[in-house]
Amino acid sequence: MVVMMIIRLLLLLWISTQPFINENQGFAASTESQIVTRAAFDFGSGSVKLQVAEVDLSNNRIVKTLYAEKIPVDLSQDLSQSIDAKFSPEIQAEAVRVMTLLKNRAAAYQPEAYSGVATEAFRIAKNGQELIDSIREQVGIPLKIISQDEEAIVGFAAAVSTKGIAASEAVVWDIGGGSLQIVTQIGDSYEIFKANLGKVPMKNFIISELQCKDVNHTYSPNPISPEDGTLAIQFVKEQTGEIPAMILEKLADPKIVVLGIGAQPKSVRYPDRGYTSDDVYAQIQRGLNLSDQDILKMFDQDAIPAYVVSDLILVYGVMTTVGIENVQFIETVSGNSSGVMITPSYWEGI
Repeated sequence: MVVMMIIRLLLLLWISTQPFINENQGFAASTESQIVTRAAFDFGSGSVKLQVAEVDLSNNRIVKTLYAEKIPVDLSQDLSQSIDAKFSPEIQAEAVRVMTLLKNRAAAYQPEAYSGVATEAFRIAKNGQELIDSIREQVGIPLKIISQDEEAIVGFAAAVSTKGIAASEAVVWDIGGGSLQIVTQIGDSYEIFKANLGKVPMKNFIISELQCKDVNHTYSPNPISPEDGTLAIQFVKEQTGEIPAMILEKLADPKIVVLGIGAQPKSVRYPDRGYTSDDVYAQIQRGLNLSDQDILKMFDQDAIPAYVVSDLILVYGVMTTVGIENVQFIETVSGNSSGVMITPSYWEGI
């Protein structure tokens, strides 16, 4: 009996020293990190954003950002002055020039693939696809014109990834040059509110509809009177009155974080606590009746004064209509590029 126990003990010790092989080894190998370097572009209505990053394909996660840059190309303003809803030859040439410049800067990091998206201005312009084709032919970058729903989802992925929180805990509010989106994730689907109301349409509404001036000859709405400020806020409320019920439910939950991306006003970007509608209203009051020159003295010297007060009016109108109490601003120099970076469909066949 004792001899048998000793033999069994020795057998167990021998087995424990042998290499462990199991039927799942092939699966384990397939889940190892697969790191690639990508260059992603977000061609918005007011600027081009680039991000070069290392991406882990096993979990679609950005491991390390190597380079990021944003260069203004004001497509939305160009369209607002067009008589045929087409991009001018001048802005098309500028778009190709900037894309070439950014591709050359990205090339220093030897990306294995390039891809990107184009948004509102391209959706509106009658020659938007022509410009996309020109960029592909002259620069070698494949851009896809995406719908406003796709833009919202890409922005959501970018914000949640940057913030590092669960998708179920966030509502993302993206303000662009030509449009805005509010989106949240419910299970495997998304609830999206969208409006063709961004920086440029807001500014131009004040100029054309309230001040009765020609936007082709007037770039800035400043100074904005208190009366026009009130009317502009009312206009925003009218444009944002039909928010999906699921988004409103999320916004009413105190555990939900509202992440602001895109053209959120610089004057209320408080990194430690976010900003409230009261913060925004106080900044509006500071900016009313001020000229562009006075706004540069009162606000951020890097801001474009024509947009400072009208941006604040847009944000205040949305917050008070929808019931957003606090916004945590997410700084994304690369815009929605990080969302493109981790979305497999934008890299298929490239």
